[in-house]
Amino acid sequence: MPLGGRPQGTGGSLDAFVGGRGQRETKRLNADMPAALHARVKASCAREGRNMTHVLIELLEERFPEAR
Repeated sequence: MPLGGRPQGTGGSLDAFVGGRGQRETKRLNADMPAALHARVKASCAREGRNMTHVLIELLEERFPEAR
């Protein structure tokens, strides 16, 4: 699909295409942090080939597990 173009032949609605099929709903979290900490996290994730968002979600899930 060209950049800025509409999906063609997706077999579903534009909302399903944009929202991602089968993915859970997400919310954006903006947080200010010390630049040095951000640099360490970013460098570590890059070395490990991991996505910063996924790593932070894992850490938050560990700290705040779902109530049972």
